[in-house]
Amino acid sequence: MTKKYSKYVAYLFIALFAVNPLIFWPWAKIAYEIPKVWFIIRYIEILGVALLFFPTRLSKEKKDFKMYALVLAFLSVIFLTSIFGEDFNKSLWGNYYRQDGLFTYLHLIILAFIASALFKKTTIKQLFTGVLIGLVIVCSITILNAVLYIFTGLNIPNWNGAIGGTFGNPNFLSGYLVITLPVIWYFISNEKFLNRKILYCSFLFMQLISILLTKSWAGIIGIILFANGVLIIKNQKKLALLFLSMLSLISIGYFYLSNSQYPDSGKVFVAEARTRIFTKGILAFEQKPLFGYGWANFDSAFDSIDWPMKFENDVYVDKAHSTFLEVLVTTGLVGTILYLLIICRVFINLGKIKLQDAKYLVFILILYLIHSQMNVISISEEIFFWLLIGISTNI
Repeated sequence: MTKKYSKYVAYLFIALFAVNPLIFWPWAKIAYEIPKVWFIIRYIEILGVALLFFPTRLSKEKKDFKMYALVLAFLSVIFLTSIFGEDFNKSLWGNYYRQDGLFTYLHLIILAFIASALFKKTTIKQLFTGVLIGLVIVCSITILNAVLYIFTGLNIPNWNGAIGGTFGNPNFLSGYLVITLPVIWYFISNEKFLNRKILYCSFLFMQLISILLTKSWAGIIGIILFANGVLIIKNQKKLALLFLSMLSLISIGYFYLSNSQYPDSGKVFVAEARTRIFTKGILAFEQKPLFGYGWANFDSAFDSIDWPMKFENDVYVDKAHSTFLEVLVTTGLVGTILYLLIICRVFINLGKIKLQDAKYLVFILILYLIHSQMNVISISEEIFFWLLIGISTNI
């Protein structure tokens, strides 16, 4: 009986990736991201309890205990830096708009350990199937929202017609859609029947349209990166070089447009321009280089610096719009070094997995690492990072 029910624990784990992008609560003050965070935390707790009662499904793959040690060391560092940081209460519970504190982060780390326990080299297809189900529903809702907006004048507040779908924020939606592009490509590449391949291609088309509907420059860059990755997988190196050149030009244009708003530039000054956020973040890091300002305290770091001039009523910026900069400013050099070591070890371990499909996992990781440097990300995107950390412990 235990063996029978333990099988359902694995299915429950896979279902998380189908359901979580669909979660929102329209009656809440923060209707999209906070309900997703709440749902994922509760879901991880249920998974943890289920594993305690039905542990026989645990993966028998060889584990990388050095990865476990790195993750626990990183958790210890961010906890200690938060104790001596600017606001421990904020570090613990996170910002009002995101609930991205240590409590949430601890659950994401637990998710990595659960993934490590449950993952088997034969379960990538089942995992990707769960992702695919949620992905297709999200794309369908996004396209439906766009149709309603275009033909009925449905109001899309604050985003000038950009569609946020079940994420509310178009940038959050764009990030989720970009990093899951390799999932669709996995099914297209491995399908032998023409009718099913056509179906998967239609899903890919829906996904690309949905990314464009977000009007996100980072989404466009993500599409080009995805196309480049597909060409590399197919050994089309000349075409890949062409796409990389296109990506470089678009990236230069993107950063020029988003970073050129200064008071002395003759253009309208944008207080939340990327250059201002990045510059103030780096200058704040220079003030506390070793241990940073404490987890989820980027807003304190941002407020501590006057650049390019002092404003009596400045904007509120609670995230760095770059995960690397976020970790650097909030945990200092010590935390950043551990974070980078974790990423390097994930790449090394995924390369060791003797499985052809592992390249799709690497593909997701690359897209995540690049996209997360260009925008604030949703927890529905971040859970893929911790999923890959957990999977990579099975070598």
